[in-house]
Amino acid sequence: MDFWTRFAIHTVIVAIGLGLFLRTLYGRARVLQSVQWTNLFDKIPERIQALLVIGFGQKKFLIDKREKSAGWMHFFIFWGFTILGVQVIHMFGRMFFPDFTLPTFNGKAIVLIVPAVIMLMGRWNWWLPAWAARALRTQPSEPAPEVRPATEPA
Repeated sequence: MDFWTRFAIHTVIVAIGLGLFLRTLYGRARVLQSVQWTNLFDKIPERIQALLVIGFGQKKFLIDKREKSAGWMHFFIFWGFTILGVQVIHMFGRMFFPDFTLPTFNGKAIVLIVPAVIMLMGRWNWWLPAWAARALRTQPSEPAPEVRPATEPA
């Protein structure tokens, strides 16, 4: 399939998706118009700090003592979808322009970093701490003993 055929197909699919998105956005905007207006431009430094700590840092979910494991799961799911969203933007750009890349973003970095971290963690990859075992309602595990290669006598 040549470039212009692919371009036309992708453009139609994106246009349909964008139309559905704008229709949903219009419905939500109508609901928001019915609520009372509040001044959101007061206390800007406090609002920025709350965005960083609660929004990006997920502090609200991490400080809950009753559901600590659920908070950490929420933290990683949030950041996983955030990274996935960046990758989706990257792929949309490449759909129309094959040489498109986001500045300072290289999709190959994750492919290289994850196996390196797994290798560095070694035996600790398979360790299930007690707090995670309680959350999963299973038995905790102890790290496997370090396996050392046998040395031959000189």
